[in-house]
Amino acid sequence: MNTIITRLILAVLLVGAVSNSSGYEPVIQKDVDPELEAILSGFKAEATTLEYQVSTAVPEKMPANFSPWWHVNVSQQMFADSEPKAMPTESLYLSAIEHSTQIKVFSDIPLIRETGIQEAKGAFDTRAFVESKFDSQDDPVGSTLTTGNIGRFEQEQWSVEAGLRKRAVTGAEFSLSQEMSRTQNNSEFFTPNPQAASKLKLSVVQPLLKGAGVNYNRSIIHIAKLDSEIAQHEALRQIESHLMEICRSYWTLYMSRSLHVQQKRLVQETAKIVGEYDARQDVDANRTQVLRARSAYADRMASLVRSEIAIRNSQDRVKSLLNDPDFNLASNMELIPADALALNEVPVDLKACALHAIEHRPEISQAIKQLRSAAIREKMQKNEHLPTLNLIIETYLAGLKEGDDVGGAMNRQVRTGGPGFLVGLNFEIPLENNIADARLDRRRIELRQQYAQFRTTVETVLLEVKVAAREVRTAWRDIVAKYEVMASAIEELEDLRQRRAVQAGAEGATMSFLDFFLDSQDRLSRAEEDFLRSIATYAIAQVALERAQGNLLAYENISLVKQQGEDGLPVNVLKVNGPVTGAPTSAAEPVSETKADAGLAK
Repeated sequence: MNTIITRLILAVLLVGAVSNSSGYEPVIQKDVDPELEAILSGFKAEATTLEYQVSTAVPEKMPANFSPWWHVNVSQQMFADSEPKAMPTESLYLSAIEHSTQIKVFSDIPLIRETGIQEAKGAFDTRAFVESKFDSQDDPVGSTLTTGNIGRFEQEQWSVEAGLRKRAVTGAEFSLSQEMSRTQNNSEFFTPNPQAASKLKLSVVQPLLKGAGVNYNRSIIHIAKLDSEIAQHEALRQIESHLMEICRSYWTLYMSRSLHVQQKRLVQETAKIVGEYDARQDVDANRTQVLRARSAYADRMASLVRSEIAIRNSQDRVKSLLNDPDFNLASNMELIPADALALNEVPVDLKACALHAIEHRPEISQAIKQLRSAAIREKMQKNEHLPTLNLIIETYLAGLKEGDDVGGAMNRQVRTGGPGFLVGLNFEIPLENNIADARLDRRRIELRQQYAQFRTTVETVLLEVKVAAREVRTAWRDIVAKYEVMASAIEELEDLRQRRAVQAGAEGATMSFLDFFLDSQDRLSRAEEDFLRSIATYAIAQVALERAQGNLLAYENISLVKQQGEDGLPVNVLKVNGPVTGAPTSAAEPVSETKADAGLAK
């Protein structure tokens, strides 16, 4: 009998080991992936036909090593009461990686979802239980066979049952327990009285239809894993968006400082004109011309004041994105952009960018996993649509001993007699099954929806790549065109200066040239501002193209690494694996078909 007990215990432990195995992959993936491969192959074929097309011709050249005059002044301290700190974009990225609370929020998303895996495994946990009760009876009797001629039946019974319960990957519910009891009553037919009893019991309830099978019972774990991976991709997407926003804010700050430098020089030049006309009021400058010059000066001074506020607002925006304690909003820190301007054309291979995005964009990986999750849920619901048919098996060993000798009863249960057993079936089927029908229809519709959502996601990604790639190319053409406009405006203003100098001695010369000169200054100011915006747009467009390909973190040598926090809880941190580039200087390398196909397996 000891051998029987040992085998029963080993059987339960073996079932537990199988239940906790993690090497299972559901067959549902084999059903979904071929169709996903077919859809992706169609989009990859479409990506190989993409071309950059433009019909408008603009100048495609600019002086080599050209640098705008204001760039040097931008990197200098502008506010006397500030503490200047020069920071290129890579330093901003590093600061955000270390301090940004928003990035920490995004990094915790997959960790929260990851707890669902352990929670799903909990369905197969081994559970220990103890049940104890005391039952005192005092009942009238209707038969002398109950107590004899004593009258009312009086009995006291104490019992305790302890054991283990376990759910297996097949859906079976196992229970192994030891029951002990002590009973005493006033019946003449109850012998020995009092008596101790024990029973070692193993029961198994195995579903044969609804709830049966390894695929069904392990599906909840695989769904939890997919949810965790979906959250991981979502975190990467959000982090890339945050770094992209830092890039935009950096170039907004650069533009604000540059505009302030441009406006400051314009105000200085206007002040010279006002001074000149004030001095010539008694010569050839009438009051109207003097007031015109003063009006232009006042208007440009107002723009200068506004440009200073724009600088402070822009750098506060950068500080709020970093959450660096050294750059709090109340500090006097003056952030100075320190990136060198890369005014050179970056070649863009639209086909390679599109293929790269199909493989690496987190949104596509999310859509694939969401579709697989929906397919698993649909298969699970098909199982739950089946009738209930359970196989019930129970076997036990029992012992009895007089008095309170529970230990003696347990000894007899394994030394005397043999095991008893029970075998049976439990069948149940709903005659209408409205709940299961509705849930199955819902799962099928959700699966159909996910296929449509997957196609929409890939199409949206390809659209974003096309727009981002065109924006890089267009932004460069815009820089060249804006440079030509600025160069022409400079020549126009210089020509007016020379003509004004030649005609300075003629009567009325200063009066006739004033309006033309001020208008020319305004045109040059607008041309310089437009050229500045085109530079910032070009720099942002290059980073946006990396993000559109799902390559921003990889390009910046940044990865998400799981570590143990000081509080004992897991924490995701962004790890810099190499030098942070700050801004792209070349397009993505072409992606081979074999490498692109490998993205689906991820």
